[in-house]
Amino acid sequence: MKGSLVNRNGHYSVVLEDKDPATGKRKQRWISVKGNYKEASRQMTEMVNSYNQGEFIKPHKTTLAEYLKQWLSDYVRINLSPRGAERYDSICQVHLIPVLGDIPLTSLKSEHIQKHYTECINVGLSPRTVKYHHNRPT
Repeated sequence: MKGSLVNRNGHYSVVLEDKDPATGKRKQRWISVKGNYKEASRQMTEMVNSYNQGEFIKPHKTTLAEYLKQWLSDYVRINLSPRGAERYDSICQVHLIPVLGDIPLTSLKSEHIQKHYTECINVGLSPRTVKYHHNRPT
């Protein structure tokens, strides 16, 4: 994976280039970024590094609720016991999706998550229960 920056009338776009494993053809992803050249260059480097590590999520309008529902069906229900999957499903449906579900993944910040933890403690959830909201199953 390699990336380049394109100046588009005062703002920048990151162009990520890779080959499609199925066809072998070149595949480009254009992602608009905010900021000056230095900031855009930093964002491009982060995108290339996350892609090379297999952690890249293309910026789009996917909300946390959509992501969690997909994660529950693709990962949790397959890799955990039925009781464990039920517990994570409950945490997502009761606590995470109603509060944070409308936030796009690309806009989710640590402040949102920390505020959620604080509110959970304030309504009486134990710190151990809130820790389950943070942990992901391995």
